[in-house]
Amino acid sequence: MVPVIKIIHANLIRCFEFGLNIYQLSLFSLLLIYKKSKMKASTAVYQLKTFPETFLRNNLLIIAGVKTSGVINNYYIESKDSANSSYNEAFKFTNFSSSENKDTVAVHNVRMIPISEDFKHTAIESYPLTGGPDLMITGQLTGCTFVTANGGGSTLVAHIQPGGSRGSGQELRDNVLKNGRFKNHANQAVTVFGVGDYQGAAYVVGVRIGGQWQLYGQMVTGPGTNAQITSVKRIA
Repeated sequence: MVPVIKIIHANLIRCFEFGLNIYQLSLFSLLLIYKKSKMKASTAVYQLKTFPETFLRNNLLIIAGVKTSGVINNYYIESKDSANSSYNEAFKFTNFSSSENKDTVAVHNVRMIPISEDFKHTAIESYPLTGGPDLMITGQLTGCTFVTANGGGSTLVAHIQPGGSRGSGQELRDNVLKNGRFKNHANQAVTVFGVGDYQGAAYVVGVRIGGQWQLYGQMVTGPGTNAQITSVKRIA
């Protein structure tokens, strides 16, 4: 963090030129501190785990998932530079980072079920969020549908790509909502988050608090740090 005294000293003359009083000077200095400071990646992880919805409404998450589902013990979250004024800061989950402002985290990664694989609405491949880390990530949704249900005491999740016999993003979302079931859980209805619930793109992140998983969708206008956060929704 930029030292308070340095900021005040550097801007003292300018403030008095503008006729600012001591109270206004203090506010001005604090604003400069806020703008010049960057949140530590470790602090971002703490806030995400503790106040997920508030964090997601104010900070952009960029998630680079991997092609296999499972626990990744040495994943990274890093701070990303951005001039976008629609949110406070941006942080990226990635499997490699050269950033000085990064933190190592353990996550459940949920792969995208690609269009190249066989798919049945009534027997969806699930990933159970059982044990392990308290964070869940998956790659950005740009037409995909995210599915979740409670199966035998575990939170089951899946990330499904649209296309082909699965239909468009909207069709996939609607068909899974109507007929979707996880494999070996035919009696358990599912909750979906897909096209219509978000427009353009979205990130889905899960946080386990007090033993219970909370899943959120952060709706954005596109990829990268130029995207704007349009809304945040609790999925389950």
